[in-house]
Amino acid sequence: MAQTVQQLELSALQALTSFPFLQSEVGLESEDFSVPEHQAYATALEGTRHFMADGSASALEVGQRAGWSREEIAQRFKIRYQIVTQAREVVRRLRRTQLSRRFEEEVGGLLKDTRLWRYAEHLNDADGFDGGIIGKLGELARVYGRKLEAGVSTVTNLEDVTLRYIEERKRDLTQGKRRIALPTGIRSLDSAMRGWRPGELTTLVASGGSGKSTLAETWRRALAKQGIVSILFSGEMTEEQQGERTAHAECWTPMNDDLDNIFTLTAAESAIQESGVLRKMLLDTRSRMKPQYLRSVIDSKRAEHGELGLVAIDHLRHLEVSTTDRSDYAMVSAAAEEAKSIAKDCHVPVLLITHTNRKAEEAMTKGGSNSTPDPAMIRGSGRIFEESDNVLCLWRPQAISTLYVWKARQTGAKNRKIMLEYDVKTQEYYEA
Repeated sequence: MAQTVQQLELSALQALTSFPFLQSEVGLESEDFSVPEHQAYATALEGTRHFMADGSASALEVGQRAGWSREEIAQRFKIRYQIVTQAREVVRRLRRTQLSRRFEEEVGGLLKDTRLWRYAEHLNDADGFDGGIIGKLGELARVYGRKLEAGVSTVTNLEDVTLRYIEERKRDLTQGKRRIALPTGIRSLDSAMRGWRPGELTTLVASGGSGKSTLAETWRRALAKQGIVSILFSGEMTEEQQGERTAHAECWTPMNDDLDNIFTLTAAESAIQESGVLRKMLLDTRSRMKPQYLRSVIDSKRAEHGELGLVAIDHLRHLEVSTTDRSDYAMVSAAAEEAKSIAKDCHVPVLLITHTNRKAEEAMTKGGSNSTPDPAMIRGSGRIFEESDNVLCLWRPQAISTLYVWKARQTGAKNRKIMLEYDVKTQEYYEA
């Protein structure tokens, strides 16, 4: 039996509660709900900024803001969508249904226009008839056709894309806005890949303990000093470990020393609170993260701060992907694809931190300071290299740090070497 519009609307609300990002993906608006209480819930959901650990919204919290009772919420949300493809189809079905309904209403209103009868008297005058009702019907069909395609297809042409880019850049320059790419803080790296660019996936590859997380924090701090917010999803370290590492850096004390000077600690505390730089460096330390959770957090933080200069994921294996093939290669490949999808869909620069394989350890052991890395040393899957817009490798045999640019899609740069120096006190990298 076909669903009524009321049932379809409720199904769509259930789907959106499980996967909030579908609302913007499909182009569904609160006005697409014809039942007033459904529209109230959809409006409350649009304004939601805090999500559950799996990326879903709390039906209880959203429902109460919409004026629903606990009993109504419990009854209507017995069903929860677990599979995103099913949820997406439900939301799209409602979008198609409501657009069709509004199209029919506007056509009906057009046909009731008394001028129709004037055109009807001149049916033999094709030009007159086509220029009237038929012309308006055609334009109406085109308008709704474009609306319907907006949630399904984004096919355009290169001229429109290029002219839109030029217009946006001219407007930004006129208004004195920041350039599209944000600087990394390392000049040679900016030259190679043109900085952090929205929609791009950059992968940083390194062996365990080589300082890849520290390099990522160096980049995040450079953004924070410009007042730009970034977020790190770290399944590797706890909040306490992150706080300890940062405290040592702020106190200019190497990690192998104890923080036992109360005057130094007090001075660092005052400096941290006064500068506010670390407040721009957001952190989420949950160990296993579903892609939809990341999307929801990213959307909410963008709404809160207006801009995210960088989204760092440390590391790939903490992305909890759904795939029937549970082999290591398939899991890593799916995670790399999800990371790229997050960068494009959320329009943010994404930094993915991952490990080298055993081949890299053998090369450093045998070759020492004369060893060189290659992309075959990426652990898990060649898909990481293919999906990434930029691929970097931090190579640190015998305490010599070199950042290799293996790939930079936008500029075509590859196999460049950038020598880095590491300050053990501040825990930051600098270009040598």
